[in-house]
Amino acid sequence: MNLQAPAVVAACAILALSGCDKNPMGTVDSGGQPPMVNRVVLTPTAAAIDTITPVNDIYSVSAVIKANVGDPNGAADIRSVQADIVDPSGNHIAIVSLLDDGVSPDSVRGDGVYSARLVLSVTRADIGRFYPYVVATDGAGLQSNAVAPSILVYRKNSPPKLGALVAPDTLLVPANGSALLFMTLAVSDSDGLADVKEVWFTSPDGSNPTFHYDLKDDGGEGSPSSGDAVAGDGIYSITISLSDSPTIRGRYRFLFQARDAAGDTSATLLHYITVM
Repeated sequence: MNLQAPAVVAACAILALSGCDKNPMGTVDSGGQPPMVNRVVLTPTAAAIDTITPVNDIYSVSAVIKANVGDPNGAADIRSVQADIVDPSGNHIAIVSLLDDGVSPDSVRGDGVYSARLVLSVTRADIGRFYPYVVATDGAGLQSNAVAPSILVYRKNSPPKLGALVAPDTLLVPANGSALLFMTLAVSDSDGLADVKEVWFTSPDGSNPTFHYDLKDDGGEGSPSSGDAVAGDGIYSITISLSDSPTIRGRYRFLFQARDAAGDTSATLLHYITVM
């Protein structure tokens, strides 16, 4: 008769009830599983900032986010649920904690639905989709999957407008030498200068008729320098070196345009330069 057998059976029964397995080291391994974000709802899914009164040119866009979160080890094992908010340019702009405490905007305490109010502070240039990536973390530091709904921030759009162009009518390129062509163009946008994303010209009579030569409002930083004097003043500049060649001389068309964040383009400004 083996008097130890009942004790062994009892121990195995306890392990079975606990849902644990015995590992080769003789200790009990729970095989911890991370929490799971099952569903996330964002209300509203779109917001028109034209209906919001700005304060110091900042629009506050409010939304409520609710996430259904579960954990194999029970709700008490969830330590945090957070939304990492990413703007339309892919920048991480804020982290917001979601709570299941029954305090508004949460509805019922302890029902597994975590809630928070998001407030996006945007300018007129900050249009596009914002994504709050919701992730839950348990007591062991294990993280769930990430679920990201989106809210579209939009407005009525006005295209950029081109103002004064400073550019020569003629440019002398010395034989076997080179000359610098410097031009500036004033650009405005009723939605703010930050809404202007690109200013350029094409030269249909040049060697590359469709190429965009970019004008910059960068204060002349970068290499090669645009020659711009003051960054962010709405005056866009470009400096180009033209070298002597058998085909360089002639009359060239320069077509200037600007594009904003919504993809709308300005009217085209035409200027002629004669290279001599």
